Amino acid sequence: LVRSRGLGDVYKRQQHISKETYGILKHKVDAAGMSMEQFDTLKPWLCAVTLSGMELRRMGFDPALGIDSYFFTRARQDKKDLIFLESPDYQIDLIAGVLEDRPEDLLKQTIAELEVIETMSADMLSAWESGDAAKMESIVSMSLKDYPRIHDTLFVQRNTDWTAQIEKLIGRDKNVLVIVGAGHLVGEKGVLNQLRKRGYTISLE
Repeated sequence: LVRSRGLGDVYKRQQHISKETYGILKHKVDAAGMSMEQFDTLKPWLCAVTLSGMELRRMGFDPALGIDSYFFTRARQDKKDLIFLESPDYQIDLIAGVLEDRPEDLLKQTIAELEVIETMSADMLSAWESGDAAKMESIVSMSLKDYPRIHDTLFVQRNTDWTAQIEKLIGRDKNVLVIVGAGHLVGEKGVLNQLRKRGYTISLE
């Protein structure tokens, strides 16, 4: 995003987002007690990432309490070997590069995803706790159904890459714990199903 005084043609050309999307973003930023000046200097992909973190904290989700953070801290304390499926730089490049020709789509998809999380967080937690893969898949797909390229880039391609890496860890002479987001485990192209197709038996306990 580039700062602009108005929402006319010059604004649309510079910002690469529509007046409607900008209005939705401004409403959320205002509700959080923040200034749009903090967002007007950000590119759409970085705006989406910043908005996501801001809104999730507002909803009461604390990243420090996630299972990935918990096990990362435990592994460091217990001096376990740590292997990362992706580097932070790779993730940034991936998000920054997705839909370069339509940068507004990632921001719109993020807004839709946050609305799903806010209205269905209890259902998501229930599906996660009970291991209801079908229910989790249906919730995850709600904000992605209108953005197949985002789904392919941020989920399908990464799931395939991760499955290949996980397969190399199978059969080692030590136990391996792999932690990924729940949305990457479900669906036809999810990590679990891709492992099944490679001949591995998946046991859900």
